[in-house]
Amino acid sequence: MVSASSHRGVGLALNGLRGALSKEIAFVRDKIINILSFSEHLLDVSEEDIVDTNIAYIINKVEKIHENLQKLIKNYNTCRIMTSGAVVVLCGPPNSGKSTLFNALIGSDRAIVNKEPGTTRDLLDALIIIDGVPITLVDTAGLRDPANDVEGAGIQKARDYMKMADLVCTINDITKINVSTEMIDNNLLKETGAVNIYNKIDLIKGGILDKRSGYFKGGLITSALTGL
Repeated sequence: MVSASSHRGVGLALNGLRGALSKEIAFVRDKIINILSFSEHLLDVSEEDIVDTNIAYIINKVEKIHENLQKLIKNYNTCRIMTSGAVVVLCGPPNSGKSTLFNALIGSDRAIVNKEPGTTRDLLDALIIIDGVPITLVDTAGLRDPANDVEGAGIQKARDYMKMADLVCTINDITKINVSTEMIDNNLLKETGAVNIYNKIDLIKGGILDKRSGYFKGGLITSALTGL
């Protein structure tokens, strides 16, 4: 409870101490033991007694156990985030505005912002609180073919953090929608959960944006610089 980073986290920590999670685990464990016992019993009897209805029963129970396990994992992750916080990684091509967005969200000019690609070569992180939830925000090196070993090491760090993140935000320059994003592992983004953010809306005229509106479906459009 002492380690909880927010008031809401304290409440969830108390619930955890009361054994709520342990009860859920015990419930699933009992279900698994029951279906294992039933299956072992079928193996001990003659093959004639193993009918389709028994097999269907086992399959149905296993599917329900799988659903319970998925809910258990989801509930655990929710409690973990509320008590220990979430890791949110900003990634994307160079000069897409990752560092500008990072600075805007933390309310401080921690990250260096420069027109020269590859300015951010190491990770920057900061703790912010959103609706009582602690968030570790991570600014990363732009994803591209590295110009040197130092930049390459920074890009590898970015990929490593993307793998462990609770949420990955891919920052895209809205003025360069045809820029290749092949440096971003799409499979990795599917695993971690990702949000596409189209930045620099302040540089786009309304008419041009309307023609491209289909491209931005499902994403967020903003200007990290102006706050639009």
